[in-house]
Amino acid sequence: CTIENNEAYDYGGGFYAEYGCLYITNTIIRNNEAYEGGGAFFSESNVEIENAVVTGNTAYRGAGIENSHYTETYVTNATFTNNTASHSGGGIYSYWGSWADVMNTILWNDRAGSSFNEFGGEGCHYVDYSIVKGGYSGTGNINSDPLFVSIADGDFHIQTTSPAVDSAYGTYAPETDFDGMERWDNPAKTN
Repeated sequence: CTIENNEAYDYGGGFYAEYGCLYITNTIIRNNEAYEGGGAFFSESNVEIENAVVTGNTAYRGAGIENSHYTETYVTNATFTNNTASHSGGGIYSYWGSWADVMNTILWNDRAGSSFNEFGGEGCHYVDYSIVKGGYSGTGNINSDPLFVSIADGDFHIQTTSPAVDSAYGTYAPETDFDGMERWDNPAKTN
């Protein structure tokens, strides 16, 4: 799926999730806008995001995702880049007891105000085996240019020399990548 060029007066330019659960996979969410929070997503329910590209979204806070009201958001094998929040949390913003669990994800060049700021809010962000601009505490995180193929052309695949190559945690990785190709280190593969 591609979710693009949507606008919300207050929350959730691309998605507004309230109650229940939302599972998003193999999706591009780009160029959406929310005047308050969650340019791509606003979440008041549990959300799982896997194999997604979240780019070019804008909001006051949480240009990529804004989590609220004790929600859990799980992000695996995703790319957040070039999202812009005028206040805080260019990539992910969590508050009111909510948190984001991020693994095998690239958060690069997301802006908040006048600086790069991938995360914001007083909620919790658990980040492991990810590339985060400016760095982030956690296991296996890297602060190094992910070497996208072509930002100008919107090609966020990584080059063969990217520091992301072979740096993810395979146990929780999906069996296929964004393009539907089987991962060479697929943990479900027996031979």
